[in-house]
Amino acid sequence: MGIFFNSIRSNSVIITSIDTLDEARQILSVSAGAGRDAVKRAHRRLAFAFHPDHHKSSTQFDEFQKQINVARDTLYREIDRLAESALSETDSAMETPAPPAPAAAPPKAPRTRVRPPAPPGVDEYREISFPFLTMLRGGRTRINVPRPDGTQEMFVDVPQGAEAGVLLHVVGGGGPGLPPGDLLLQVVSVEPDPVWRSARADEGRALDLVTRLTVTYAQLYTERLIPVQSPWETRSLAGDTDSVRGGAIGLPLRANNLGPYKVRGHGVRRGGAAGDLLVFLHVVWPERGRADLAAALWRVQGTSTPDDR
Repeated sequence: MGIFFNSIRSNSVIITSIDTLDEARQILSVSAGAGRDAVKRAHRRLAFAFHPDHHKSSTQFDEFQKQINVARDTLYREIDRLAESALSETDSAMETPAPPAPAAAPPKAPRTRVRPPAPPGVDEYREISFPFLTMLRGGRTRINVPRPDGTQEMFVDVPQGAEAGVLLHVVGGGGPGLPPGDLLLQVVSVEPDPVWRSARADEGRALDLVTRLTVTYAQLYTERLIPVQSPWETRSLAGDTDSVRGGAIGLPLRANNLGPYKVRGHGVRRGGAAGDLLVFLHVVWPERGRADLAAALWRVQGTSTPDDR
């Protein structure tokens, strides 16, 4: 237990012996980290305030002066001890050999430069034409698209029975980017086919397909089976008047029928309706002036006389 006093102005103090550093600090009213200068100032302040000359009526202040002197000396010794200890540790640290240098760090890998994301590609618009049968049949069709460094092969889906003016869409076929742009193909014309074409108003319905077949009179007369190339390639075209062999229509001729011959339901398909195939005949007749042919015809078709010939 140390010495306590209410204030410097108080005339009542309790004095006991100093047992610990905390008691010495409490007497001088200094903190635990106070240095020599702080202790010295605190001691002077108390020594002046409680000097026996100022309090001749009481002998307690003589004892208190002794106590503050003991407290000062106690704290001085502690401060000196701590200073010597710190100096000793510094000397030891200086005499201790330096630890070996740490191993060199492995070389850092070169930093990879991250490229910013590419902007989205621009949609491209092009005009194109397709053969008549490509538009008729539809399906996936290969095209070559011009590019600055050459041509690029692509595939486009053509709707079955499409007509000129349709707009086709190739996803990702446009300008480069992330994602790439699209390619828009406007079908501006249809290339004619040498065999098949759409029927005119005076020939049939809008969904009918027309072809013209050249046959000889002998083929017509003998009612031969004439092959007609199908507009649908190997698609089955079995109907009223045809038989199919490898994508061709076997057209049975009739001697008294110059056409048109009709294959029902195998024309253009659109909206649940289907047109027909119309085959018109171009008959090549025998050359005139052949006496043997004329005589044979007279023998077949009636009695002849030299004058009739």
